[in-house]
Amino acid sequence: MFYYSNIFVLNKTLINMAEDLEEGIQDFLNVDLPEVGPITQEMVQATQENSIVYGANARTAMGRIWTTKEYEVRRQRILNIPLP
Repeated sequence: MFYYSNIFVLNKTLINMAEDLEEGIQDFLNVDLPEVGPITQEMVQATQENSIVYGANARTAMGRIWTTKEYEVRRQRILNIPLP
């Protein structure tokens, strides 16, 4: 049988657990992820072949991903367009 004091202790325990969980989530969200590195044509091909494993969307599954070189060429072309 629960008494008021037991409910109070249980409530405090749940509050403490929620606070600990919140701190853990903040630590998880603030982790620095490692750099992926350059995206090569081999990586695009492997992603296309294993798209079912990755649960990729249609664009990724069809290999419609820019490699790092393609991205840099397009980026430089866009950055060189003069603004009005």
